[in-house]
Amino acid sequence: MSEVQKAKVKDLVSVRQRIRRVEISGFADKSGNASFNMQLSQTRAQGVADWLAELGVDPNVIIVTAFGEENGQVDTQDGTTEPLNRRVEVLIEYW
Repeated sequence: MSEVQKAKVKDLVSVRQRIRRVEISGFADKSGNASFNMQLSQTRAQGVADWLAELGVDPNVIIVTAFGEENGQVDTQDGTTEPLNRRVEVLIEYW
């Protein structure tokens, strides 16, 4: 995550007392096997969840989901490296 992206997220969570729910989804490309990619996407998403908790977001409102190599932004063949599919998406719902 770039420093600009981190700053934007910090601004969004600065009103953390109004955060109702945070959904964090992790994804991977198809460069590894499916099992490895599932674990990798879980690790990516959990890293973001841990960081948000460090910023003061209540861990009880954070939902982490791993998708592995499913739902890629770019459709590729197995064994293909695709940076756009290596991502974490965060949805913040406020009261």
